Amino acid sequence: MTDELTMTAWVRHNVDGTQRRIFTLGYEDNIAQQYTVLINESEKIYFISSAAFEPGGQAAVSNSAITSNEWHHVAVTYDGTDLKLFIDGVEDFSNTIGADLPEGSYDYFWIGQRQDGAERWEGELDEISVWSRALSTSDIQGIMYRSMVPDEETGLEGYWRFEENTGSTAYDMSGNGNHAAISGAAWDTDAAVYYPSITLNTTAGTHTNTAPIFLRPALPGRSPVSPVMISPLPMVR
Repeated sequence: MTDELTMTAWVRHNVDGTQRRIFTLGYEDNIAQQYTVLINESEKIYFISSAAFEPGGQAAVSNSAITSNEWHHVAVTYDGTDLKLFIDGVEDFSNTIGADLPEGSYDYFWIGQRQDGAERWEGELDEISVWSRALSTSDIQGIMYRSMVPDEETGLEGYWRFEENTGSTAYDMSGNGNHAAISGAAWDTDAAVYYPSITLNTTAGTHTNTAPIFLRPALPGRSPVSPVMISPLPMVR
C-alpha cells in the first residue's frame, strides 16, 4: 500500500504522559516504518510516516484529545492527496499531502507496540481494520458498530476482531492470513459493542411493510440458530 490507506480501531487508553502505539507497519529488525498510528502524550491521534506527511513541520496530530478510560473509535484515511483523522466517526483533522507512502519491504505489522517493544499500549484495543483504499466518512460511520463480511468489503487487508478470548493468536478475519502472535497482553471481556451484519436473501417476490420476514441467523464459524420472524412496524403516514 503506497497511495491509499485506512486504519480503524476501537481504543480505550490509559496514556500516562508517554505516547502509545495502536498500529505500525514496518520492518522486522529495526524501527523504520511505512506508517504508525498512535496516541501521543497529549492523548491525541498521531500519524507518523515519511517527512512528506509533515509538510512545513506540521505533524499529523488530531485537534481533539481522546478521553482516557472511555471507548472511542479512531480512524486514519489517506486517498493519495488528503490525510484525515477521525474520532468517533467525525473528521477531526485534515491536511493535503499529495505524496505516496514510503516504499520498501514493510512486511511486518505490530499492534500495541513498536518493533522493539517500546511505546507499549496501556489500555484496551478492539476491532482493528486496515484497508488499501481510503474509506469515506459514511463508510467509517457504517462500520463503527457492526462486524464486516470480508467478501463484501473492497480493499480490506487486515481485520482483527479479538473475539478468541483465549490462546496466543489474534486471527485476521479478512481472509488474508495476517494472524497476530500475542505477547505481553491479556484478553479482556470488556469490549466495544458490535452487532453482526445481517443480509436478507430471498427468492420470493417483493415484501410489503406488513409482511413478516423469516430468517435463520448464522454467524461465521458458528452453527445456525433456530429460525426467527421479523415483524415490520406499521408504516407511519
